[in-house]
Amino acid sequence: MQGKEILTVEEAAEFLGFSAYTVRKLARQGIIPGTKMGRQWRFSRPGLVRYVEERSLAHSKEARNGATATSQGGAAMALSSRGPGNGEEANQ
Repeated sequence: MQGKEILTVEEAAEFLGFSAYTVRKLARQGIIPGTKMGRQWRFSRPGLVRYVEERSLAHSKEARNGATATSQGGAAMALSSRGPGNGEEANQ
């Protein structure tokens, strides 16, 4: 997998530390960047790196603002973790 720019579901799952099922689900929901080619998903390594970096930054901000999210019953953190579209595209 070292050096490949385009990854399969299984390779993306290994790279992200997720199951293949979760990778497909997140791709369908538009949470992670991917392209469906026929019946198979493909993922760009640089796109997945950006996803990990953005997720890391979001978690850092949530940790710094933890008192705010906790005082609101965690609602702010729960909404921000859903990603784009808040899961509405799950039925694609």
